[in-house]
Amino acid sequence: MGFCMIPIMPCGFAFSVELTFPASPTIVNGLMLMSANVVAFIYSFFVAWIATLDPRWAVLTFAITCLIAVQFTFCIKEVLKRLNSRKFAEAAEAEEETKDDEAELKNDFQRVN
Repeated sequence: MGFCMIPIMPCGFAFSVELTFPASPTIVNGLMLMSANVVAFIYSFFVAWIATLDPRWAVLTFAITCLIAVQFTFCIKEVLKRLNSRKFAEAAEAEEETKDDEAELKNDFQRVN
């Protein structure tokens, strides 16, 4: 499972920063790592206890947990707040530059006439 998680983790961290845009990326990534470690710690003890009863139930628990996680993944709405705010800022800058250019043209036209 770790072999598959290593390439996915940076994508998850980047997406979590996008979803919680006004918050600092450092805080968001720290909270993500902390919560993942706490959940993994508790989950490992739970699955170890189940494995003492029957190892097949432990494997089934992993499979069910993965299916639930996939279902939750489909419920995430893709709201890219940081990207949208950057686009909005660029559009506002372009609009301001256009207004400045129009004002310069108007002044040049008035000088000519």
